Amino acid sequence: MNGVFIDSSVFLDFLEGKERAKALLEEYSGLEGCINAIVFSEVLFVYIKAETGKKSYELKKEPELVKSIELDDIMELLGRYRTLDIGEGVNSEAKRGHHEIRLAPK
Repeated sequence: MNGVFIDSSVFLDFLEGKERAKALLEEYSGLEGCINAIVFSEVLFVYIKAETGKKSYELKKEPELVKSIELDDIMELLGRYRTLDIGEGVNSEAKRGHHEIRLAPK
């Protein structure tokens, strides 16, 4: 499988208007760029907080406010990237990769 994993920080920088993030997302859109459910969830949650101006604990008390947020734009952005399944295979590959470059003990 070929592609580049895009961390949530790139999406968050893009939403803040940072040009480098915009260039990265444009370069790797489509099947070249990959995200996972964690990135999707984190970006969506930060987007909702930004749109409402509320903190996490405040949003928990106002579910109707969360439901009222228009999500088409952020869903379209995240939908441009392939979503990887986080399963045993991905975990094993990550562990193997860490061992190979000595980021984790054997």
